[in-house]
Amino acid sequence: MKFISLLFLGLLIFSCKNDLDRTSTNTMPPQQEPIYKMGFQSSDSFLWDEPTQTFNLPASEDNALRFLNTPIKGDFLLDVMLPNATDAGTYGLLIANDNAGMAPIAAIQVQDSEVAYAPAMQNMGNGMKAQAKYLRLERKGEVLTAYYALAGEDFKPVARQQINVTDMIYGGLFAKETSQLLSFANLRLSLMNQSDSSLVSRLETYDITTNQRRIILEKEQHFEAPNWYNDGTYFIINSEGLLYKVPVAGGAWEQINTGFLKRCNNDHGITPDGKTLIISNNDSMGSRIYTLPIEGSDTATLITKDAPSYWHGVHPNGQTIAYVARRNRKYLNIFTANIDGSKEKRISFTVGLDDGPDYSVDSTTIYFNSTKSGDMKIWQMGLNGKGKQQLTFDKYQDWFPHPSPDGSQLVFLSYMPDVPATSHPPAKKVMLRMLDLTEENPKPVILTHLFGGQGTINVPSWSPDGKQFAFVSYSYE
Repeated sequence: MKFISLLFLGLLIFSCKNDLDRTSTNTMPPQQEPIYKMGFQSSDSFLWDEPTQTFNLPASEDNALRFLNTPIKGDFLLDVMLPNATDAGTYGLLIANDNAGMAPIAAIQVQDSEVAYAPAMQNMGNGMKAQAKYLRLERKGEVLTAYYALAGEDFKPVARQQINVTDMIYGGLFAKETSQLLSFANLRLSLMNQSDSSLVSRLETYDITTNQRRIILEKEQHFEAPNWYNDGTYFIINSEGLLYKVPVAGGAWEQINTGFLKRCNNDHGITPDGKTLIISNNDSMGSRIYTLPIEGSDTATLITKDAPSYWHGVHPNGQTIAYVARRNRKYLNIFTANIDGSKEKRISFTVGLDDGPDYSVDSTTIYFNSTKSGDMKIWQMGLNGKGKQQLTFDKYQDWFPHPSPDGSQLVFLSYMPDVPATSHPPAKKVMLRMLDLTEENPKPVILTHLFGGQGTINVPSWSPDGKQFAFVSYSYE
């Protein structure tokens, strides 16, 4: 296990005293616009590649510190996915009191292909592995924690220290003496200070073949729950009671005409033929489900006369919907009905909560999340509600399962164990995980960590080709 004390931090990151006289790369030139609102900007060292949204660092034998940073104040999560490289130098995440990195506070890094932490951090007893794929620095109050994660696994805390920093600090990527080109993906700063701050929402995509995230839209406005349209050209999201189209290629959003439905929530979707929009809208009775043409209309058709009703899934034939509702009992359970609202039928009876139903591609199964076994877990059942089978069993609270277009994968949201089973709050540390449905007794694999929860992936959001899915992450300015 490696750790580096404050006394030797200069030796690791800065190599020698002469580096203090070098001109470090200032990655925040005052005239340069941020790439996106996280504030990280392309520099002479870390080169931004827009198509992949990665920061690329060319090889260099120069032992000067290269520091790609942004100002940070308050509590935060700082994450990055590491390059596929071995013995490539020293690089990782650094926070400092200055934007040149000459007054370091802490770092977690790869050095000689092994994870190390610095400066004077207390060891937390989790052995560090050479095959680490992700690094994280987290500040919560006066406690700073360093984490690493292996591919497909959760973060492990490896070191912690007390910090007493009330002013602005700087955080981001650093590197020294890199022997090959390094590409850093999924660099994310999430600020967690909710008071006196404006919310920033990020519409993102995740590529299941490259594990890379891409920001499509970022706004200082609350939006939620992306659907990916059938031809792959745009997303539908909800914000402040309205629905919007967002081009997959990026650009301005366009409001969808929903007529008198001005309190749409995040339970909305698209029929398989791409012609009809299904909306859950709040009125004086509560949430009820409507349909209207995909292009929008002044007139909508009411599907569920009773409330509350929250849409979640549509049968591949486009004629049946699955939704969550409460009817003459205390608990929310899963119902199905024809898309015209006829033949409503309750198909689950859990004392607790059933939620998030979505149909399998082969029309035989409904996936859902339920507290049937105590904690919130992913389940499946037949279309008539029979044959219920639990699919996840570990310590996390799992919500909103969505099968891929070919039926082979199931992506879902996971909260940490301390979140109550029946609650799906916003602004939490969460994960997006996946089950390989082609395996017998599959085990969940962690795809990515983020700051989110409610609104992140409430509804089906796979791309038509099944290579990506969309979600929303959050931060506070």
